[in-house]
Amino acid sequence: MKEKKMSPKHVISQFQDWFEQRLQEDDLRVVKTHLEHCSKCRDYYSSMASLMESPDEEFFPELEPDPYLATRVKARARKDAWGFKPMHWLRWTLVGAASSIAILVGVELGNSLYTVTQSDTGTEIVSTYYQAFSQQSIADQWQDVIQTNQGNDK
Repeated sequence: MKEKKMSPKHVISQFQDWFEQRLQEDDLRVVKTHLEHCSKCRDYYSSMASLMESPDEEFFPELEPDPYLATRVKARARKDAWGFKPMHWLRWTLVGAASSIAILVGVELGNSLYTVTQSDTGTEIVSTYYQAFSQQSIADQWQDVIQTNQGNDK
């Protein structure tokens, strides 16, 4: 069986799994073999392992809870609950008014169109459409003008 080789980058990327003992046996054997021959990776592993086992207080200071946090959160909640925001209410009032006006205009336009179509009889509507479609187009009119001019030239 051919022995796997790892590059220093790959060995370094395996550190977390190695430290937490999650590497499979084949990978663990390859990492150990690499660490025996590569001083750079061996130094990296030893320095990282010492950091992880006993963290330095300078890098990880003890955090203490803020004793006034609850008081500040309650004060902020009270302020926001009773705070008046005129722009917020004005914006929604204007949106509601504009929507109502748009609905009323649409209803009124619909009613006026309905009464216009109700006053026309079916024959009037058909004759209006016939007139619109039976009119000559601009191309037809120009062709008539050209034919008339050619007839006058002869």
